[in-house]
Amino acid sequence: MSSITIGEVSAAPGELKWGSATWAELRDGTKVHLPVMVMNGGKEGPRIHINGATHPTEQIGVHALHILLREKLSPAKLSGSIVAFPIANPFAQQFSDYTSPHDGINMARAYPGSKDGTLTQRFANFIWEESAKYSDLVIDQHENAKDALMFALVHQAKGSDAEKKAFDLARAFGLTVIKSGKMAQNMPGVYSASGGEDIASLAIQNGTPAFTPEYETTTDIGFSEQDPGIKAALTGLTNVLVKLGMIEGTIQQQTGIRVMEGDYVAWGMNVCKRGGLTRRLVKTGVKLPRGTPISDTYDPFGNLVERVTMPVDGYVWGWNVGVPPWWNWSVASGDPIAFIFQDESDASR
Repeated sequence: MSSITIGEVSAAPGELKWGSATWAELRDGTKVHLPVMVMNGGKEGPRIHINGATHPTEQIGVHALHILLREKLSPAKLSGSIVAFPIANPFAQQFSDYTSPHDGINMARAYPGSKDGTLTQRFANFIWEESAKYSDLVIDQHENAKDALMFALVHQAKGSDAEKKAFDLARAFGLTVIKSGKMAQNMPGVYSASGGEDIASLAIQNGTPAFTPEYETTTDIGFSEQDPGIKAALTGLTNVLVKLGMIEGTIQQQTGIRVMEGDYVAWGMNVCKRGGLTRRLVKTGVKLPRGTPISDTYDPFGNLVERVTMPVDGYVWGWNVGVPPWWNWSVASGDPIAFIFQDESDASR
């Protein structure tokens, strides 16, 4: 065993260390630091990379990492190591925003970044080159607004060994597993911003297993272990460590949340034509035929201006109105409404 160094933070075997891994300067010379937590186990084993707050309005992953690394795990008893970036995008964190206001980049589409690029690209490049690129598993935590199905998204790479291992580990995590499919073809606006890759997608292409857990909202919780989102995150992350042989224990089923068994594939997001106030008409995780009304849009006077329907036979996994960068239950023309997924058998038709 040897020490692990991520930028300016080093951890010897059996240690947990945290601090600023690197920094970049704003226009007034203010330094913005990239926080990292490094747990170096007392025994040899796999290395896991975990991101939190890639989208800083999504905080479940941040607090789950705090609890897991500072309260649940013993570095001396860990086989392997964990490198965690609890706030992967501190630029957007400053404004509680979805993208970095300094350069308008969605970090979820910024990898591998560039060491000579904009602020967000520089931090994305650091995260990739210093940690994720050399890990045995990459986990990028996200979440959706209520009502949302908690699930794990696995990016596909033509049946590679990395993809197969990712599915195995995602199933151990314990949430509904959904393949990425052709989702990128149906991802409008900020979600499909060009210039880079999703870190989990890039990792799989690089031969590293990776997946993206999606939890349910932090807007009305107290960040305790009893909260469904925090509980799901801790159960899932612990299950992965057990599956990889990094800690002793048994795989635990997720409890208190809906977990769907089946072969599912992401379709993407549908969009509205008219702007106004949105009312949801359906629940998530319920199969709906194509053409089923899922939301109504009203003008300021209460007149119905558009009824949005299912674009395919499938399911809603979560909603896009009510979350950044839109912030409330209203839409403009062309805004996304909902995330859609399908049974794989339906998607292949």
